[in-house]
Amino acid sequence: MDAGFNSTKLSPIRQDPVAILVSFSLRQPSRDGDINLLFLLLPV
Repeated sequence: MDAGFNSTKLSPIRQDPVAILVSFSLRQPSRDGDINLLFLLLPV
């Protein structure tokens, strides 16, 4: 999956600093634990 392509879908929430951190962390697949933690912090 291309991170740039996903960022277009996340455009409505790109203003959220947490979402930006998530999109940045997605570029580092070696840290799956951190990515899961960030998703848990998201107010979904």
